[in-house]
Amino acid sequence: MIKVNYDTETTLVKGYYPDSINYTLIPEPFIEIEDDAQVLDKQMCVIDGIYQEYVMPDNLVLEELKSQKISECKNYLTNTDWQIIRLSDPTSGESLKEGVADNRALARSLQDQIKACTTLEEVNAININFQ
Repeated sequence: MIKVNYDTETTLVKGYYPDSINYTLIPEPFIEIEDDAQVLDKQMCVIDGIYQEYVMPDNLVLEELKSQKISECKNYLTNTDWQIIRLSDPTSGESLKEGVADNRALARSLQDQIKACTTLEEVNAININFQ
């Protein structure tokens, strides 16, 4: 038998405690499972006393995807900031590379579009491609 400690709020498994080791303290709450029920290569949870694979709720999947796409836009802005700074120095003699200003405006616009999305389909339909 293995004791499985889990978080009551998230339901996610926090630790495994096999009977073969004499633990002085096993954190509560925990359930007991058979040795062969253990699945260490997947994220597991305990719901209503049942040990099972964790499936992220749709609202969390949506927020994670939105966050990833917004990060792509922010990364583009961060990676082109130096060009804007160089442009503000009149002695540099440099001009902004073609398309950078348009892409920076697009990155800001896409962030707003992504934030407004309410479904995975809407977020997936937004193509981030700065040329």
